[in-house]
Amino acid sequence: MNKKTEKDKAQQLSTEQLISDLNSKDLRVHVKARLCLLTMGQAAIPCLIKALEDDNREIRWEAAKILAEMRNPALAPILTQGLENRDPDVRWLSAEGLLALGKDALSSLLASLIKKPTSTLLLQGAHHVLQDFYLKRRHEGETQYYSLNSISDEIREKLKPVVTALEADEPSHSLPAAAQEALDYLR
Repeated sequence: MNKKTEKDKAQQLSTEQLISDLNSKDLRVHVKARLCLLTMGQAAIPCLIKALEDDNREIRWEAAKILAEMRNPALAPILTQGLENRDPDVRWLSAEGLLALGKDALSSLLASLIKKPTSTLLLQGAHHVLQDFYLKRRHEGETQYYSLNSISDEIREKLKPVVTALEADEPSHSLPAAAQEALDYLR
């Protein structure tokens, strides 16, 4: 076995231990695990994505929180998928992660709305994100978490029909076209 493979296996084992430590009753262990995983960045992402489906609620919550705090535009599709997670806390944190990404979140979110205009959970989460972008709204305690400055007034205007479609009685009728038009504008 070469050294790189051994190092990769050791790192995976340590990452899995850190994921497990997210559920520690010892606050120091818990916080250290979160900070280590956040600092690991890209190397921790596969284990964090897997942890979004963990049986333990605390681990799911922590994994979603860390992924959201990474503010990595490459995670926009994962965070968009998180809007459909079985856990409402993961859904909320995924929405917050998308908000933290600003403009970088829009392509993934709009593409998902085009593909899945009948997914109730996706529609609810997308409404949370897009309405906050459109209205430049922050929820209490989120001011330091994300900035809405990356969403220009022109983009906000292109999001208005998408938000309107999401609020319609039958969003699946007008949503795909509205989302496609906004996505085309972004491209």
